[in-house]
Amino acid sequence: MSNAAATVNDRSLDIAHDLIEDITAGYPRDDLAIRFWDGPSWGNTRDPRFTFVLRHPAALRRMLSGANELTLGEAFIYDDFDVEGDLEAAFEFAEYLWRTRWNSARSCISRPCC
Repeated sequence: MSNAAATVNDRSLDIAHDLIEDITAGYPRDDLAIRFWDGPSWGNTRDPRFTFVLRHPAALRRMLSGANELTLGEAFIYDDFDVEGDLEAAFEFAEYLWRTRWNSARSCISRPCC
């Protein structure tokens, strides 16, 4: 990977981490993990009930753009993300996301790199 590509990927990862920190700040459970497109994980990596696997830097934007069942379903169908583990627990988390308002998420989804 070139230095420019590495810098863009690092920036995308930083933005994704910030966004995830923001949208999970009030989540009452410690049962999820998120694995990023370049390998590192976030969250409960020892014993998660489920893991969201983000396939590329734009996966979060595609999942959260409009934040409804349709956008999430389309992101899944187009292989932007996958879920490993307890799918019912993942749906509980998705419901939490739909009920929650995210300030930085709204500004981030307009950025091309997250």
